[in-house]
Amino acid sequence: EDGDTMITFAEVAPPYTGPTWTGDAYLDALEAVGPDRSPKRRYRVYRSPVPFDDASVVAAAELIDEIKPLSGWNGRYFALEVRGNPVWTLPVDDMVLSSPGTGIYVHRYRGSGTETAYYLVSHTIDGAEDFSSIATGQNASGAVVESPGPGMTLLWKQESFNGVWVYTGGIDMTLNYYVRWAAAPDWNLPNHPFNYRIGVPHDTAVPNPPLEVNPHYFGGHFDIWSPWTWYDSGALLLSANLLYYNSYTGFHEAAETLRSYDDGTVQPFHHARVLDFIFGFVKDEYDVDMNRLYMVGASMGGAAGHMWGMRSGHLFAFVDSAVGNQIPAEDLTFEYEGIGEWGPIEWQSLYSNPQLVRFGYPEVRPEDNYVVWDYFDITQWLALNPGLDTPYLTFANSPVDQAIGWPQAWEATQSIIANRSPFNFTWGTGGHGQETEPLGIMHVLNRSVPAFSNGSLDDDLGETWDDSPPAGQINRYLYWDTSTIVDTTNRWEIDIYLADFAPETEAIADVTPRRLQNLRHSPGQRYRWTLSEGTAQLAAGTAKADANGVITIPDLSFSKTPRRLSVIRRGGGGCTTGAISVPEFLFILPLLWWLRRLRSHAL
Repeated sequence: EDGDTMITFAEVAPPYTGPTWTGDAYLDALEAVGPDRSPKRRYRVYRSPVPFDDASVVAAAELIDEIKPLSGWNGRYFALEVRGNPVWTLPVDDMVLSSPGTGIYVHRYRGSGTETAYYLVSHTIDGAEDFSSIATGQNASGAVVESPGPGMTLLWKQESFNGVWVYTGGIDMTLNYYVRWAAAPDWNLPNHPFNYRIGVPHDTAVPNPPLEVNPHYFGGHFDIWSPWTWYDSGALLLSANLLYYNSYTGFHEAAETLRSYDDGTVQPFHHARVLDFIFGFVKDEYDVDMNRLYMVGASMGGAAGHMWGMRSGHLFAFVDSAVGNQIPAEDLTFEYEGIGEWGPIEWQSLYSNPQLVRFGYPEVRPEDNYVVWDYFDITQWLALNPGLDTPYLTFANSPVDQAIGWPQAWEATQSIIANRSPFNFTWGTGGHGQETEPLGIMHVLNRSVPAFSNGSLDDDLGETWDDSPPAGQINRYLYWDTSTIVDTTNRWEIDIYLADFAPETEAIADVTPRRLQNLRHSPGQRYRWTLSEGTAQLAAGTAKADANGVITIPDLSFSKTPRRLSVIRRGGGGCTTGAISVPEFLFILPLLWWLRRLRSHAL
């Protein structure tokens, strides 16, 4: 189904055949079949283009995988550290769970056309296999016609809620639970089931809904979700569980294998398999508006916003990151966690991302020698990618956060400001519970956005991280009207204003148009600009794109009444109002003289 072949088989002497387990019993059973236990019981899955008539076919067949017992149990649904949680079996069809004692293996077909294949499952004890009895319907399959597909996704549970749900109260929703099997290159092992949950709002359901990705994990009585920020706009909410804690960055491809960490690279497997679920299933199943793809998370999910979302400006329109880390090597807790997944800093493990190329990311290859600690350092990444458009970022940190730490957040914020990325930042005394302050603007990927800097209402971060004030904000009071944006090859316009709750009636800030869709911008390109309120022109001037093609209009004055900024590309034929300034007139005079000489020569 959909490019996957599901193989089910009866396990030999399964340790449990009841309907559900507790986490305690399941973990104890897993430990009992661990690699250091004797006898070592495993199952091997073979694939062949011809039927398994006898043992000679096995010798020529492809060994797909070797797996442990208990493969039919959905052991990653709940956070297993809460050992009293129930554990269910995996589904074999929509809303149909497998029978206890059933082994399950899902193989992703990688061919380009259609093939007929046959499968054999053998039971091994300490590596020894007995092929004296091979029979179709017992340990061998009949013919399976396989063809390419996006991957099989099965719905296995639905829940409805009315009223309070975790952080967010007063909302009604349906929760749909899915299992999808990850395979190479989206995972480092050939086969692994993962759980995903889609929240569908009842009261605000809309066609082509936005999708809010919550990069945390769910499970147990501490079902961790961030607030459903865009519920009122009809957004779906996606939560995906993890295999490794805090690995929304990446982990080494040698993990859980016999390979050494010297062999291979750290890769973004979780990024890839979540994007595979979105693009391979959610996008079409729910008719999602992919121009309104958002990432919202806190703590571990907040780290994902910086380390995954910020590098995904071609996919995510908006990222909300609360108390996340931005420089792993300087983080109070993530350094330890990163060592577990990447290896110690002194190992200098390399990063690569072959599985993300199909999602539009620039490829990072092993031979590029990009150390993973440097790649996920947002200050280094921004320095190596100047001018690159990032999602609009709302984030928050705290100088008294003992879990994340302040110095790395302070340094990262300075880099984001220097890059002239679109953002607003809040810091305060809330520790690891510090909350973000989203503007409430509905961001759209295929629509440009203003980035503000050097605002007169911005609080000062301090010359160094240790002299920062205890609380403050940057870009909290500047808003814009998305319906007023004009973005053509020659012109960019937008209405900007101060929020009603701003502490002053006027403010000054620099404006940088980002995520431009049509306005032509390249290094050295010149522009004219005007700032107007109603029919009155308040200011005018010229600007030039920097070495990265980024345009910044400095020292603009805004009030609580919308003011319209117009940026016109010189030589673009844009129609403007108002008098020509002296610098513009001097610029035009030589051109007129040259045209007159050319005309005379032609005559």
